[in-house]
Amino acid sequence: MRARELAANKGRAPQDVAQADYEQAKLEITGESDPDRQELILDTPAAGSLGDPVPGSVGHKAAETPNEDEDDEGRNAAELLTAQGVDKAELDQIRQAAFKTAKETKPEP
Repeated sequence: MRARELAANKGRAPQDVAQADYEQAKLEITGESDPDRQELILDTPAAGSLGDPVPGSVGHKAAETPNEDEDDEGRNAAELLTAQGVDKAELDQIRQAAFKTAKETKPEP
């Protein structure tokens, strides 16, 4: 990326990168003029990147932060409304069954 910027700064198209542009970009990134040291630096993972930041450490799992759109059990608004609807439907069925049973067993005058 930096090599393309250097080429553009020199009046060339970004895709017309010269070897000198690559070398200059490597020098700017690594701060090293020795090509072997540049390659070593560019091939070494940066701190905080993939890999084991502290060799031999076990680490720990970060606590999950609650989502504002979810309740304590992890249900969102749609799931809560569905659960409430199911509960109301079950209660309605129980009431209807009880009413029907009471009506059938009620002695007639």
